[in-house]
Amino acid sequence: MTTGELTDRKELSLGTQPITLRTFSSKEATRVFAASNRPIVIWSCNEKLLYCEVNLKDIIHMCPFNVEAFPKG
Repeated sequence: MTTGELTDRKELSLGTQPITLRTFSSKEATRVFAASNRPIVIWSCNEKLLYCEVNLKDIIHMCPFNVEAFPKG
């Protein structure tokens, strides 16, 4: 842990198109949105990286927004 070395490596396909990575905040935690033809959200919990597939296809970009309805977006 002190060396920053990754252990228990696993591979995950993020699609076949170029990927755009964007960070965003959700529930006071930082997460990463990987936009591509197979988009996912990545986050850390209990010293592990977790991910969740997004049920939309071919997302090429993501950006945060801040409006009255979503003041912390």
